[in-house]
Formats: sequence, structure tokens, C-alpha cells
Amino acid sequence: MADDFAAMMESTGPSGGSNKARPQVGDSVEGRVIQMSRDSVFLDIGANVDARIDRFELEDGDGNLKVVTGDRITARVVADEEVMIVLSTAVGRGQVDATSLQRALESGVPIEGSIAKAVSAGLEVMIGKVRGFCPASHVALERVNDLSIWVGENAMFRVLEVKDNGRSVIVSRRAILEEEQKEKQEELLNGLVIGADVEGTVHSIQSFGAFIDIGGALGMIHISELSRGRVERVDDVLQIGDTVTARVLNLEAKQKGLKISLSLKALEAGGEASAPAPVQDEVLTGKVVKHIGGGLFVSTVKGDGFVPNRELTLPHGADARRTFPEGKEIEVAVLRRDNRSGKTTFSMRAVSSVEERKNFAEFAKKTGKSKKKSKSGFGSLGDVMRAKLGLPEPPPEPDEPDEVPAPPPVKRVQSTESFADIAGPKAAKVVAAKARPIARDPEVEVVVPKGPPPAGVVRGRRRAKPTEPEPDKG
Repeated sequence: MADDFAAMMESTGPSGGSNKARPQVGDSVEGRVIQMSRDSVFLDIGANVDARIDRFELEDGDGNLKVVTGDRITARVVADEEVMIVLSTAVGRGQVDATSLQRALESGVPIEGSIAKAVSAGLEVMIGKVRGFCPASHVALERVNDLSIWVGENAMFRVLEVKDNGRSVIVSRRAILEEEQKEKQEELLNGLVIGADVEGTVHSIQSFGAFIDIGGALGMIHISELSRGRVERVDDVLQIGDTVTARVLNLEAKQKGLKISLSLKALEAGGEASAPAPVQDEVLTGKVVKHIGGGLFVSTVKGDGFVPNRELTLPHGADARRTFPEGKEIEVAVLRRDNRSGKTTFSMRAVSSVEERKNFAEFAKKTGKSKKKSKSGFGSLGDVMRAKLGLPEPPPEPDEPDEVPAPPPVKRVQSTESFADIAGPKAAKVVAAKARPIARDPEVEVVVPKGPPPAGVVRGRRRAKPTEPEPDKG
């Protein structure tokens, strides 16, 4: 009986908790506040032991406790003292030493630090009275050229390395941001779909585009998606802090998180209805907007395109920059368009041939030349000359039947006469007399057997018998 009671007491913690698996250092746990003292706040985490958290971590700036008995708190295990689990919401809000930093490293508990100054390789961070270093690559989610914008701010960091008894501490702000971004991205995935319109704030600007904060997750607007017109610089359209509404173009799961592609161009007034995509052989008027080594870019009402040097109407040795300066209006024909990328290739050389084909098609349609011949049989020029000379109208041509009747099938009759029968004049007359009634029938064709004539027959005549040589009388 005593053994059973001891076992029951061992399976039940001091606060009556259940026999839940003991948490390990680094685990995130949730507990209920059961008691408070001068230095600590005690929690029931559902294990066979209670947990405690330093009181100063739960106080506000005036030293007032922000929780009461019964409140639930989520924290991370930083140490296991056998009789008590030590929790922390963040290191750095009180006295910090090498031991607390080592606990933060092992448990993954974030630390709070104040950014003291920016150096060439990163930021100096004060964690209590301990000086730490945050490399430039670990300051933000994307590369930032000017690190001084964070000087004087407080931020949360993850401890990456502790050496020399706390004299060398390496921390990362990006690790905290990635965790926060991942959590917010999971929430966004439930309502974010391709084609949806989202509102966000310009977080940063790069040469290739702008990053937009859409509620915790970052989406990117490529420079080609900023406007239907050509954009030379991103900051000509957007500034950091601007509030924009963009359309979701694509969602792609990456190893580092969700890649969100956005577009402002898709929301511009008129959309595809007012600016349909150009079609092949369409002639457009546009302005030269940029020169590169291989040709020039032209902006039209139906989008921008590229004109290669070989498609320019340039005399030999001429300079395209002088002949077609930026801002000059030119006519171009659409050579081809990639529907996937939207890139269009124009040509100036093809304009004349496209116009010629177009004019000929219109002329043929008006004159009906492609469907019906003129009455004179000589085309429209013959009609004009006849009218000028006062010649009479030619007689109308008979209408051609829609279908020409096919000739009746010819009966093929095999002749039964042989070459021996028709050899010689008399035999030929007999054969002709016999075949005459059949030959009169236009639907009958007499077929004479082919092949070499039998021996003794040469061209319808019998071969003369060879004469025997006369005996020699001498």
C-alpha cells in the first residue's frame, strides 16, 4: 500500500500535474501561472515538476508585473535543475552573463539586445553588459547596404556562438525574422491565392525590384512588373514605406520559405482590354526609349519591344544612336512575340513588305479578282482599255459546269488472234473483217497480244523459205 502511494506521489507533481513527459532544454512549453514571489513566477507546465521564470522578464518598464494567477505563458526551457524547470521568454532583459548566454545558445531562446553601432562587417550589439556581434549577412532577410539605419534600436537575436567565457558572442537577427516570417506565411497560405489582390508596404528597394511586406511575409515586385511602360529605376516608381496594392502572380515553395511574386502592372487601369497583345505582322508606331549594343527598345501602345540591329533601316556604316535617337517616333512591324515571357521582337525592315501585302489583300477584296475573272478575260486592265477605246462588250462566257461527267468505262476485249493468224495479207484482211464489228463500238477497245512475233513472221509477212545451195556441177 505504501509503495502504491509513493508511486502515485511520484507521478503527480507538487501542483497536482499529470505525469507528462519531462521537457528538454530548448523545448517550447506552455504553462499556467500558479504562484509569484519576489524574484520568480512559478508555472504548472503539466509535468511531474513545476517551472519557474525570472520575474523581471514579465515586468513592464515601470516594474509592474504583467501577468496574474491563472494566466497562461509560452516560454522556452533553458535549464533543468532536477527539482525545477527554468524557463525564459527572452534573455537580455535583466542581468546577463556567460552562463545565461550559453543557456540561450543551447536552448534556442531569443535574446534582446540594443544595437550600439554599425561597422564595416556588421553591427555591434549590447546584450546587457555583454558586447556581441551580428554579421551583416545576419542582420535582415535580404542584403542591406546601409546598416546604420538600425543603430539605437532594440531587437531580438538568436545566439550562434559563445567563446572565451562570453567575451566573443555571435548573434543573428535574421534567424528570428525567418522564424516569424515562416509562422506568418503559414497563416497567409490559407487565404493567399494566385490572382488575389493584397495590400502591403514597401520594405526595401533593390536594383532588380522591390520587396513588399504584406503582413509579415515578403513578396517581390520585379522591375518589369512595376508598370506597362519601361522603368529605368525602381525608385522612380516606389519609395520605402509606400503603401501599395499588388496582384499575386505566382506562389512557389522554396527551401527558405514561400516565394511570392507580385505585380503592379496587372492592376493598371484598362488592363488587357485597353492594351491587347500585339499580333504578328501588325504595324505599330512607337518611340525609341533605349539603345544597347545589339539594337534598340521601342515603346508602343501595346507594350515595349526590341528591334535588333539587323532589322533597322540603316545604310551601311550608319550609327543607330544618331539615326534613331531616344524619343524619335518610328514605325515597326511585329516579327514575333513570346506569349510566356511577353517579350516582343519588332522590325523596321518588315514594315514595307507588310504594308504591300495588306494593300494587295484590300485591292483583291474590292475587285473580286481572287474569286472571279473579268469579263474581257484580260483582267481589270483589259476592261479599262476596252472602255477607253469604246470597244463592244465581249460575249459572255458560258458558265462552266460544276462537275464534268466522267467518260463511260471502256470495255477491254482480248483478241483471240495470234501472230500466225494475221501474218500475211490474206490473214490480215480476215482478222480486220472479224474485228470490224467490235471496233465500231466506241466503248470497246481491241487489245492485240504483245510480244515478239513467232518464228517465220517478219513485220506481218511470212519469212521466205531459205533456198538450198545448188550442188557444184564441177
